[in-house]
Amino acid sequence: MRGLLFALALWPALVVAGEGAEAENSTADAAYSAGVEHFKARQFKDAILEFNKAYRANPHPILVFNMARCFEELKNYEAAVDFYQKYLKMNPEAADKAQVEESITTLKLLAGKAQEQRLDLQLTSQPDGARVFLNGQEVGVTPFKKALPQGTHFIALEAEGFSRISDEVEVADAPITKHLTLVPLPKQPITPVKPPNYLAWGLVVTGGAMLIGSGLVGYMALDKNNKLDEMDGGHATYNADTYETYKEDGRAFSYTADGLLLVGTTSLLTGGYLLLAAPSKD
Repeated sequence: MRGLLFALALWPALVVAGEGAEAENSTADAAYSAGVEHFKARQFKDAILEFNKAYRANPHPILVFNMARCFEELKNYEAAVDFYQKYLKMNPEAADKAQVEESITTLKLLAGKAQEQRLDLQLTSQPDGARVFLNGQEVGVTPFKKALPQGTHFIALEAEGFSRISDEVEVADAPITKHLTLVPLPKQPITPVKPPNYLAWGLVVTGGAMLIGSGLVGYMALDKNNKLDEMDGGHATYNADTYETYKEDGRAFSYTADGLLLVGTTSLLTGGYLLLAAPSKD
């Protein structure tokens, strides 16, 4: 209980950094509190599940220490040693380092005695090839077989596209065979991505360019007409050739401007219609 009280004193100071930090802290806090209550009630299996849930949201060494304490109480000395060692690796400057190392030495002796009573665990799954986690450590994929010491062990399977599944096994006096079926995750609907409507955009761009061209040519036609008006009003000197040249140029510019205006407007409206109403395709 000493270790548990030590962990409980440090937990409120933990902070998760990054996006979604508040939600992760809330999940970790709730799971940690539930784990403490299970530990106090000597429901060590449930306590491990809650501490592991908190660890997945916030991987802090205090949670590893608490899981080691639970495995020690369950007399799964091999797993307890693994978790105590992981705790010291994550927290090499731990204040209780000497005490933990002493516990590791004692637990290794107890685990050595338990080695003589190891029994096989065989795991299969649907689908095959699921990743196997044994007492929190990834140990292989299904189909999986391993000799385990007596005591309570926790297993979990993970596979891409399937929900994680957890279970526990009690190694006592006979080999254990388990088959676990993973539940597929709900498929997310795929929203089709429309390709760019190149024809419509081409018409819009072309129409816009033609309207700009129409304005420029129209300005040139207006300039010619203004010069003709000045000549007609006697405000400018001219000869017959110059007058006819301005007249022909003005007429040509005017016709060109009208043509550009008509074609550009038609192109712009057609392209806009295709973008707004027609299906997106070339």
